Amino acid sequence: MPYTAVDRATSMLFARVVGFLDVDQVLTISARLDTRLEELGVASRGHYRLIDLTEAKVASPDTIDALGREIINPAHRTLQAQRVAYFGASPLLALQINRLCLLRPGMAVCSDRRAAYAWLHAGTGPGRAAGSSH
Repeated sequence: MPYTAVDRATSMLFARVVGFLDVDQVLTISARLDTRLEELGVASRGHYRLIDLTEAKVASPDTIDALGREIINPAHRTLQAQRVAYFGASPLLALQINRLCLLRPGMAVCSDRRAAYAWLHAGTGPGRAAGSSH
């Protein structure tokens, strides 16, 4: 099961994906992050999201399509964060996620947690990050 957490000090929602990312996991993570956003107590555009993919496997095309639908669906407040950084993805998963980063500004795939965290708070512009896999 995916792990999610809240860091109130940095207005950050965190999720970790383990194993093969599937459509059910995408929907579960989205619902959990919606709940966590309520705990955080900030407006949807007032938070950041950090997604750990270090233990995730390549996703099927159906899963990537589902994730894309979640990203562009305005009903999902958590996907309207100021910035969303994915990190630790395998090269193929990073390519899959990079394609999704084109769907909305403020998303990037970074090489590691440190680079992702720095990008989230640096204001370096949407979709690009130091240590990014672009």
